[in-house]
Amino acid sequence: MKINFFWENEGPFEGPNVKTDVFAKGNIDILQALLTDDGGLSKHTYIKIVNDSIHGIESVKNGGVEKFDWDRECWSARIEKNGVTLFSLYDESYFCIIDINDFEKALKGWRDFISKG
Repeated sequence: MKINFFWENEGPFEGPNVKTDVFAKGNIDILQALLTDDGGLSKHTYIKIVNDSIHGIESVKNGGVEKFDWDRECWSARIEKNGVTLFSLYDESYFCIIDINDFEKALKGWRDFISKG
């Protein structure tokens, strides 16, 4: 999985951004859509929410829970040991499945990136 974190310095979506090679129907970068779906929260609050998801991944991997859902405003991740399903909350035909370790790596990288900005 390829991930590139960067800062948008102009336009209506100024701030942290990401490009990946995790695509759904219609060539939608679904991992980018999920990670940048912050709901307008402050950076501190959003980092806490990302940390909650990382703890959810750890609980699934350690057998504490069978699944953990990380819902954002428009996008969601259903985290299970056998894979993470990324999907739209409005149209579930927009989805893909990625490895749980890849998702964990992406979230930790995203958290670290936005923490520094």
